[in-house]
Amino acid sequence: DEVGGQYARITALWEREMKPPLLEHVRLLRGDATRGSQALPRAEYLAGVDAFVAEIDRLVGMLEQVAERRIDLLRALQVAALVLTVSIVVVTMMLIQRRVMRPLGELLACADRVRRGDFSGRTRFTGDDELGRLGAAVNLMAEGLSKLYGKLEQRVADKTRDLARTNHSLELLYRVSKKLSEEPVSDRLLERLLKDIDEGLQSGPVTLCLATREAGARGARLVTTRTGRGDGGCWEEGCRACLDLKRPQLFRLDLPCGVRTRVMSFPVGDRDHRFGVLLMDLTQGKGLAPWQERLLGALAGHIGTALSLQQRVRESRRLVLHEERGIIARELHDSLAQSLSYLKIQVARLSAALDTPGRAGESKVILAELRQGISSAYRQLRELLTTFRLKMDDRGLGHALEETVQELRARGTADIRLDNRLPASALGPNEEIHVLQIVREALANVVRHSGAESARVTLARHGDGIQVEVWDDGEGCAAPADKEHHY
Repeated sequence: DEVGGQYARITALWEREMKPPLLEHVRLLRGDATRGSQALPRAEYLAGVDAFVAEIDRLVGMLEQVAERRIDLLRALQVAALVLTVSIVVVTMMLIQRRVMRPLGELLACADRVRRGDFSGRTRFTGDDELGRLGAAVNLMAEGLSKLYGKLEQRVADKTRDLARTNHSLELLYRVSKKLSEEPVSDRLLERLLKDIDEGLQSGPVTLCLATREAGARGARLVTTRTGRGDGGCWEEGCRACLDLKRPQLFRLDLPCGVRTRVMSFPVGDRDHRFGVLLMDLTQGKGLAPWQERLLGALAGHIGTALSLQQRVRESRRLVLHEERGIIARELHDSLAQSLSYLKIQVARLSAALDTPGRAGESKVILAELRQGISSAYRQLRELLTTFRLKMDDRGLGHALEETVQELRARGTADIRLDNRLPASALGPNEEIHVLQIVREALANVVRHSGAESARVTLARHGDGIQVEVWDDGEGCAAPADKEHHY
């Protein structure tokens, strides 16, 4: 090595020529030698300094040249590294663009289309690397979402159709129930109801066959929406089988006009009584959907409930009429019947007196008693008419009792007071009528028989019921009754 050889020469020159005089000079300086003895090593050292510095300067020049060559080499290496780095970056960017950016772009595009509800997009970049597997997963997800969304749309459409059908059924049930509650059941009302059912279901003509007690097992009351098929009757042999149904059943009927059809029969009635059947004619080759069967069953049940309610109302009115006639008969028996019997006896006495000479005075007495009996019977008749015309208005029991007390107070001489401590809603309508009749009858007996100057009526709660007390200061019952339950 040239630099190493020059360094070795400088080292040898230093050891051989420069270092000995320098050391000698230093030793002389430490030993306090004379200035003359010091001059020789110093002169020898100074004589070799220039040559030694020249050699060092040559070494420095050689080092500078080596450094410049190395700097040039380093520059070349840097340029090569820069070129290589730029090449690697370019190649990396190309690879990223082709293997990362494009797949990511397509993945984002697919995700955006999925977000907008379009599941038809697919990515082309699939493979074994991460993005390839992600692309395959996105394609699989889009395909699954497409199938699921298709099924979901179908389910939503089915649910929407079911909701619309349910709404239509509820609307039809509401219309039928409203009409049945607003009007009494009649042929005209049933015809309108069947027309609404026919238009609402649009499955075929509807027939309502009702059996009355007089008709036995035959359908006597027939309402139908059939047109062009005779009178809409059923075949004769089928009435008993049809009316005895307990659940919906399918029949094949031969109509009077010669047409053979299939009919779905639904029982009309309640738990206690069967009124008839609701018949639905089925189109050839078609049947009723389950929701239509449920709807027709519910409609038949509503009609049966309305018929049952109407029958119960009629029976209730008939029972009320019988009770009212019984009350009138008892009142007439307790008042007018006895008065008329008394008048009949008096007439017999008068006839006997007139037939016997010398009994004119007795005849006048009997006539006076007859006039008194007729007046008493007329007064009792007016009281009965007042009682029978008695009614309870919306002002309640308290007002009716006040009117009764004022009426009987004006009729007799007794001062009648009323103490009503019952709340307004303590009694029902029937109970209020009974209490009013009891109080009225008791006060009538006080005015008519007791000779009282004052009376008091008190109504108050007593345990779970009420207590009605009528008090007077009259004569009372001095002797026991001749007959039981007379007073």
